[in-house]
Amino acid sequence: MSLARDVIGGRGSGTRKSGIFISYRRSQEDNARRLHALLSTRFGEDRVFRDYASITPGEDYHNRIMNEVSKCGVMLALIGAYIPQLADLRLALSLMLIVVLLLVRPTGLFGQRHARRV
Repeated sequence: MSLARDVIGGRGSGTRKSGIFISYRRSQEDNARRLHALLSTRFGEDRVFRDYASITPGEDYHNRIMNEVSKCGVMLALIGAYIPQLADLRLALSLMLIVVLLLVRPTGLFGQRHARRV
């Protein structure tokens, strides 16, 4: 877990990118919210970016998303019936970020047994 902590936590070199960007479609909002809460508890609220929780009304959505993707160390893309925003994924891959695709079943990321409201 120290590699994950180093990448996500931004330890080591001052130039290392850090943080987690959660990319998802609105149909995966519940899963994204639970994942955001879980990761924020583990790594800190300031290390986890989810658009709905992190962008304020009136803020330039596109510029903020591109800025946050370029700053993160890891992108988690929730894949359900639809693929998240391809522009986000393209940018992350062009920046050579770690991209993790999380396949989500219809019952949710954590399954019915583990599902809980955050």
